[in-house]
Amino acid sequence: MNEVNRNEEMRRITAWITYERVVPILKGEGQYEGILGSDGPALAESDLARLETFTQTRMDEIFAAKDVFTMGDFWTGNVIVRVNEETGAVERAYVVDWEVTKPGIPFLDFGQLAAELYTIGCFHENRRQEVDEGLRAYGRAYASIRKVDEEFVRGAGSHVGAHLVAITSTVSGWGTKERVREVVREGTMYLLKGIDGDREWLRSSIVAGLTDINVSN
Repeated sequence: MNEVNRNEEMRRITAWITYERVVPILKGEGQYEGILGSDGPALAESDLARLETFTQTRMDEIFAAKDVFTMGDFWTGNVIVRVNEETGAVERAYVVDWEVTKPGIPFLDFGQLAAELYTIGCFHENRRQEVDEGLRAYGRAYASIRKVDEEFVRGAGSHVGAHLVAITSTVSGWGTKERVREVVREGTMYLLKGIDGDREWLRSSIVAGLTDINVSN
């Protein structure tokens, strides 16, 4: 842990690639002008102010984290699976590319993979059902081996939102601009619902699997 604790550059990357970019993207500032256009989320000034405060707080937490070992870049592109050629069953999964490893916030790892999986369903409707089932199973499996509290669920939900806003909107090739903007609007909702701690909404969202086992009421 002492060795990875010195990985300050990776803290900066984690803070920048999601949270530092959220508000500039939503406002269409600087290099992000035109990404969302006039179809971007119509946010009240009060909501933008809340998001500015929230994203700064989350970045501060990323730089201050010391106690939990995190993978730091947990997404579908860093998971390799071995599949049985006869049955199609996954026999083994390998997580690769650990260069962003550092003490961090555990629900960021959870939320990043959840958001990446969810994005597949957003742009490939024929995969939506299996993605939804996989996300539910992912949440349940995680909650079965780790104590998950309300703070974790809220954090995972808001991180999904940050990812949908900051990553989906800036990576080309997903789909039409209109569909990307719809996903960004949904990401904004995840951010605000996570900030608000809207339990009922989160229990019906893509982090719902986390609530199936051991989140205290």
